[in-house]
Amino acid sequence: MAMDSDDEDFLDTASNSSVKSLLLPSKQAKKRPFQVRYVFVILGFLGFNILYSLRVNLSVAIVSMVNMSGNSSETNVKTECYNHDYQDGSNLTLVSSLENREGFQWDSTVQSYVLGSFFIGYVIPQIPAGQLAEKFGSKRILATSILMASIFTLLGPMAARIHYSVFIVCRIFTGLSEGVFFPSMHAMVAKWLPKSERSFLTSIIYSGSQIGTMLTMAATGYLNSWTLFGGWPAAFYIFGMFGLVWFVLWTMFVYETPQDHPSISPEELALITAGQAPLQINKSSKTPWGSILSSSAVWAIVIAHFGQNWGFYTLLFELPTYLKTILGLDIKQNGLISGMPYLLQAGTGWISGYFLDRQISGGRMSVTAVRKFSNTIGLIGPALCVIGLTFAKCDYAWSVVMLFLAMALNGFTYSGFNINHVDIAPDYAGTLMGITNCIANFAGILAPAYVGVVLQDEISLKRWSYIFYTSAMIYTVTSAFFVFLGTAELQPWGLARSKPSKVASTA
Repeated sequence: MAMDSDDEDFLDTASNSSVKSLLLPSKQAKKRPFQVRYVFVILGFLGFNILYSLRVNLSVAIVSMVNMSGNSSETNVKTECYNHDYQDGSNLTLVSSLENREGFQWDSTVQSYVLGSFFIGYVIPQIPAGQLAEKFGSKRILATSILMASIFTLLGPMAARIHYSVFIVCRIFTGLSEGVFFPSMHAMVAKWLPKSERSFLTSIIYSGSQIGTMLTMAATGYLNSWTLFGGWPAAFYIFGMFGLVWFVLWTMFVYETPQDHPSISPEELALITAGQAPLQINKSSKTPWGSILSSSAVWAIVIAHFGQNWGFYTLLFELPTYLKTILGLDIKQNGLISGMPYLLQAGTGWISGYFLDRQISGGRMSVTAVRKFSNTIGLIGPALCVIGLTFAKCDYAWSVVMLFLAMALNGFTYSGFNINHVDIAPDYAGTLMGITNCIANFAGILAPAYVGVVLQDEISLKRWSYIFYTSAMIYTVTSAFFVFLGTAELQPWGLARSKPSKVASTA
């Protein structure tokens, strides 16, 4: 889509006013040993750690919460792999029986409702959160998000003991609290991160979700066996308290914009604003809904985001159950193996983000090429790996390799669709993330429900292969849409900034 002459003049003026600061400040800013934008990056990273710990602790905890023996008469559990002779010779502790004689009498359908209930609340505030963050700022919204999610997490064990329906309500409100986080953070990223560092620093911030997932799943496997707090409730109490600590640190040390920070150096401020139009956001401007909803670039992100979430949440919420019921791993091994792939995903995201930023700054690849290249690897790679899981069957070593490789390759999506909102419409990045995250996270409801239906009357390798093939198909189709429709070009409607006066533009 071509921009009109006013838009071109506006962008030329914005660009010319920062030509000098684009080059010089980047050298001068290095004189300071520590720059304040890294405080935002570190606490943003930790925020995603907490955000996902409050979300995914249930996926491992539920293995201990539920009395599996209560469902044995209704569900045929095929233990094809329990006597498997593992080729690596490792002495794994196998679960000799699926019976857990303590716990809630929740069948597979109830468990799917419990696991998916978070997303019923999560999708609701996405779009309003983006709008509010763009107009009134993100800091308080992000702080309130973690505070409320932590409180509802702390209430979780009590709610579960009352009735699963009360626990579901508690999880819905946890999702409602967290639903404002992604759009608000996206709006803040657009203000705080220099364009030349955006892929790498964004990868660090958002990889907090993967590292938080890894730490939470590994820790929950051990917390489930604690006598302190009564076992599985410890996963809710410990991570809920961490969230309260983060709330205090974020409130004390993070500022809404670089301009608001009392200790930022002029050099660092110039570096941050050099890649942005140095103009004030016009808060009274109306969101261009028609242009947004008719934009193929936006729908490319929506579709890619949905495909990513379907595969991600299938593995995130259902992998612990697969490892226990199919491969027969005990709860400690289960949590560790379930969590480790997400560490690899974060590491891949960091390395690929740094490397691809260098390609952009060196002029070797366009931003659009980087986004499509990253997204293709990040979705097609896991598609091939989950198909590999169906061929691995009972081979523990190959199953682990496929799981680890799937999540490692998925880390490329940080430099793909995940940051593409900021490329095409920096002033509406929060709103766009709200739209795409709202639609994409219906996968968090649909994927567990689909698994529950497939496994309702039989848990077996064959039934799990249906689940993996479905994920591979969705990964592949949604990746193709991004290749054909995606772009990183600034859209004509992507800025809502006040045009500078003649005096200001020559200053």
